Amino acid sequence: MRMGLAAVFVLFSMLMAVADVPLVTVNVAIVTNAVNEAKVAPKKPDVNPAEQAERITAARRRSSAVVRKLIEEMKSIPGKTYLCGRIEVTVEQWHSVMKPDVPFVGDADLPVSGVSWNDCQDFIKILNERDETAAARLVFRLPTVKEWRHACLAGAKGKWGRASEQTAFGLDTMGWHAGNSGSRKSAVAQKTPNLWGLYDMHGNVFEWCSDTSPEYGGDFRLRVGGSFRSPPENCSAWFSNSANRQFSRYDDQGFRLFAERR
Repeated sequence: MRMGLAAVFVLFSMLMAVADVPLVTVNVAIVTNAVNEAKVAPKKPDVNPAEQAERITAARRRSSAVVRKLIEEMKSIPGKTYLCGRIEVTVEQWHSVMKPDVPFVGDADLPVSGVSWNDCQDFIKILNERDETAAARLVFRLPTVKEWRHACLAGAKGKWGRASEQTAFGLDTMGWHAGNSGSRKSAVAQKTPNLWGLYDMHGNVFEWCSDTSPEYGGDFRLRVGGSFRSPPENCSAWFSNSANRQFSRYDDQGFRLFAERR
């Protein structure tokens, strides 16, 4: 290639000289080196097949352990046949189900967010196909608003999930909202749970429900619980709003699992 370019340059120079046209000096070596460098692909680091297989095996073991713990922490709801997740689904739980072959790196206890309603359905479908889920004889799903509200209040009367804390001021001990969150989500289970041992039912991230929005129809589903950006009154058990099930991926929006026994 270098000799070819040099020959072309010499021929070009001769033609320009005959035509009495002034030449612009060109460094052929620089031009040819630039061409050669552009064509050389960066070398990929060597991958040791044995080490790669070991990493995948370790990731799968960790994934299985995370899923088993998720199942173990499902809470029975008094007087009901369904179970409710003790915490909002975390980023590690999401990763363990969606990318079981990839080692997890990050803050394991943050609630997963930025997921659409459809994304949650994909997660639930894969989780329901796991061997651990089959062994536990569970079928996971999203709750209805009515089921979620019943679990949130835990037998209390009013707006909040503890009988002794029926005011927005008492919410500070139970959830993350606009007044105490610093405008960011927090690790799950840092606040006081409700009377049935369920954490973050108020605030932190909105939680998807299965209900269709009565106002906007089938492409919109209801969300409950409020988030770290919500004023206290929007974190009550009775507040809900809707978002597009396919396209809405807000960073203060996550979900909580419910399940039925097979």
